[in-house]
Amino acid sequence: MGALLGYVWWDTLRSHRWVAPLLVFLGIEAVISATTGSVLPTYGAVAVTVLFLGIWFAVVVSNNEDPLQCRVTSVTAGGMAKVRLAKLLVAFQATAALGIAGLVAPAILSPSGATATDLGEGAAGVLTTALAGVAIGAMCSRPIIKQRSWALLCGGLGGLVTVLVPHCPPTRQLLALFSGSTGNVSGGLLRAAGETVLLGVLLVATSLKVAWRRT
Repeated sequence: MGALLGYVWWDTLRSHRWVAPLLVFLGIEAVISATTGSVLPTYGAVAVTVLFLGIWFAVVVSNNEDPLQCRVTSVTAGGMAKVRLAKLLVAFQATAALGIAGLVAPAILSPSGATATDLGEGAAGVLTTALAGVAIGAMCSRPIIKQRSWALLCGGLGGLVTVLVPHCPPTRQLLALFSGSTGNVSGGLLRAAGETVLLGVLLVATSLKVAWRRT
């Protein structure tokens, strides 16, 4: 699995298709970090950004190979499911790394400062939305949705559902927690993370099944 992950990382990096989502993330991060006030609401905004970044990265990494090359890789690696899971794992790693890095600037620039608890809660929120974003992106990548434009549109709509629907895990829940409208942040984060893991496993498993049928 390590060799396969290394191949997916190298293939993704040399494609340069990660540049656009990275630049968008950095631009949004610059705007978010310039806000004043408590750092936790800012971390809520970072978590939302990471959700959509995860969707974008999942589609980019999963669609990086053309269908013929993807078949060759699947045969070499020992199965389509193994390759697909490796690509989703790489997308999650990239999204999570950028999300964690995105917590640093608000902590430095916030006039109220950031405690270790704030950073821990922000990291938990970012990892949760990164998982949700990649899981949503798994349902929108090839061969489930073949055109990248439609894939990103459907992924974006799926992400908006988690933002706009009340109590929807994890994004709407995290926004409520980080805005201070609910009490126990740690307990709420644990609940949101648990629900997101269950939802993520369901979406990824469904994507594997649908992709296998469409291959």
